Amino acid sequence: MTLADLLQKFPWPERYRSLGRPLEWFWNFRVAIPRAKLWPLIMDTSRFNRLMELPAMNFEEKDGILYGSSRNAGFHLEWKEIPWSWTSEHTLTNAREYSKGFAHVVRAVYVLEEESAEAVNLTVYFGWIPRNFFGRVLLFFAGSSIKRSYAKALAAIEASVNAPGATNPFVPPAPTLSPSSLARLNEIRTTLRSSGVDEAISARLVDYVQNGDDLDLYRIRVGALARIWNVDRRALLRGCLHATRAGLLTMSYDIICPHCRGVRQEVSTLGDVPERGNCEVCEIDFTNESEGIVEITFHVHPSIRSVPRVFFCSAEPAQKRHIKLQQYLEPGSKLDAELPLATGRYRLRVKGFSKPGLLMVGPDPEGFVEWTAEDREFRAESGQMSRFSIKNPTEKGQTFTLETTEKDPDALLPAALFNLQEFHDLFSAESLAADLQLEIGEQTILFTDMVGSTSFYASSGDSKAFVAVKKHFEEVYREVRDANGAVIKTIGDAVMASFADPVDAMHAAVSLQNKFGPSSPSPIRLRVSIHTGQCIAVNLNSGIDYFGTTVNVAAKIQNVAGAGEIACTAQFLAKPGVRAFLSQRGLSGESMPYRIPGLSDTWSLERFRITAPEVARNA
Repeated sequence: MTLADLLQKFPWPERYRSLGRPLEWFWNFRVAIPRAKLWPLIMDTSRFNRLMELPAMNFEEKDGILYGSSRNAGFHLEWKEIPWSWTSEHTLTNAREYSKGFAHVVRAVYVLEEESAEAVNLTVYFGWIPRNFFGRVLLFFAGSSIKRSYAKALAAIEASVNAPGATNPFVPPAPTLSPSSLARLNEIRTTLRSSGVDEAISARLVDYVQNGDDLDLYRIRVGALARIWNVDRRALLRGCLHATRAGLLTMSYDIICPHCRGVRQEVSTLGDVPERGNCEVCEIDFTNESEGIVEITFHVHPSIRSVPRVFFCSAEPAQKRHIKLQQYLEPGSKLDAELPLATGRYRLRVKGFSKPGLLMVGPDPEGFVEWTAEDREFRAESGQMSRFSIKNPTEKGQTFTLETTEKDPDALLPAALFNLQEFHDLFSAESLAADLQLEIGEQTILFTDMVGSTSFYASSGDSKAFVAVKKHFEEVYREVRDANGAVIKTIGDAVMASFADPVDAMHAAVSLQNKFGPSSPSPIRLRVSIHTGQCIAVNLNSGIDYFGTTVNVAAKIQNVAGAGEIACTAQFLAKPGVRAFLSQRGLSGESMPYRIPGLSDTWSLERFRITAPEVARNA
């Protein structure tokens, strides 16, 4: 790509042209990395700038606009950050309007062109409009130094990607902690070992806190860390919860904008989660009750190590990986873009407009989409290599965004906490605000109930009955925990538990019936009921409770079960893996219709009886 080609595709806005003649840096680099691998490294401009040994930056958001400042070459710089534009794996542009410093404005453009399947031609352009003659001279001589820094950084990235076992150039040397912090870390190591946390995970957490990168440690996301470490996500979450109790970490409940997925607010307790949130950047208000709005993250405890929030660039694309295309268009302008998209649903938004459009990408190899700012009911279909014609016929600048509708796979949502027994045991004081009803998505609800409890109390006497019931609760808690569930509450001598995986719920149900079946020495006999569906979490009696039709159905269908039996809805049995689990254990149910009091529909149920000792052995 030549300079003329680049300026034709990315022309200077007239409002900048009027400030003066640009001084331009234009470089081409060949990078022997596939474009799909180079893109995530290039778009994380904060880490890239640090690798180039550029100074740190400070950012502050005011009225939805990001303002930055830094000290560079002895000069204090202040600027307004213009929203970035990018097309995934192809182009990246941004601009800064300076109020202090040696320039009025700078525009940056990256273009990635495939030379082959294993190499990319990377074009880097910076256009400066100096504030005065001195600024022009300074920038002229700085260009060659910055070009050398780019070449050095790209060579280090290329070596790290292509050389097995090479050092990651983005990771700086570990800091030196104080003797008191090191002593505290040793104490925490001992505490975590005695808490039952997986020893390898606890050791890795302590090492991560001691030696990790500030850019990673400021906001620790369990899902992302488990994926990078290749460890079980639930086991790592258990480790983080115990590490929080031990003083290694702190826990945060983050309010996430449903559009840009930026953190809009951080609170330290569940009870402080507000009912509503807003994002001035996206110009929207939203309720915090929707699933995905609240995300749990962890931070290093300040008594161990101070981890400031450090920026070397605003790196907007790296913070919005779900956004495949974001383009700011001047009034009356248009843009042609092309990008690869996986099959599925995509949301198309224009900033400030409340109703998004929908793009369906099918299996066809190519497709064409015309998208204008004024289209309020936008619906389109395209192929996997989509070409876009984007138009802004309005009289103001508009930001166009195309994003995936898939949930963030790395986000740790409240349901993951609520379905973990350690959370309830370690953080029993945590509860939702009284007016907050938090959607937690699909959950599997299991109820247990003692059969013949009245006669049992009468025949055993209060003292013996109390001991037996207490031991029964301990066994139920243990079986639920071992099956990756959590007890949400007890009601008299009944238990309500929740599970993320329906198969885990069935495993717990069978185990409980084996534990309290005819061959059990316990005098207590149980009936169990299970249903799967959408739930909301609420505050009840200063604790976390689940509410909704799913809970009501799971409780009501207990009426069809007797001692040693499990009653299940057809919705639960249709979940992946449940029938296979039952088949492996040779369990078959008795089908029956059931009319639940208060609900108009007739429910299809199955009842399973767990009686044979061999079932216990097989389970």
